[in-house]
Amino acid sequence: MDLYEVSQQYVTYLRSFDSKVLSNSGDKGNRKYIGIIVKKGKYNYIVPLSSPKYPSDFTIDGYSGANLPTDFSFGTYEDRIHMEKTTSKPVIYMTSTTANGIDFFGKIKCSSMIPVPNSELIKIDVNNELDEAYKALLFKQINYIRTNKDKIIKKTCKCCIL
Repeated sequence: MDLYEVSQQYVTYLRSFDSKVLSNSGDKGNRKYIGIIVKKGKYNYIVPLSSPKYPSDFTIDGYSGANLPTDFSFGTYEDRIHMEKTTSKPVIYMTSTTANGIDFFGKIKCSSMIPVPNSELIKIDVNNELDEAYKALLFKQINYIRTNKDKIIKKTCKCCIL
């Protein structure tokens, strides 16, 4: 099981027809539209990965600020992170339990799948990633996806994952 990026031009093209297609640009500039591929019938869909969002996805015990603390990192606060699993949207939280608490390293947004032709997909070679922290995150996500393939298939309407 691999991760794929969708070309920015294709995402922009889809957004011209449907504003609900997740944008791959924001206040931090353009970011990769990364996900896993599922096949429904003869069509490929990408199920996008996303970062955990505070406070909609998690809260921090003993902290009530509107924004994350300036010294926040999941490693530093893992013993105080509380998952907010009250969403009714088909989202899979990628987490693992550590000796200190919860490591929350992403989510799979099953409700945001988009059809993608092969010509608009770019296979991600994680081994070539230069940013070591991002590389480690991608490996965690791939491991989670491979380990939880059946759960992901169930959430994405019994598709087959490529």
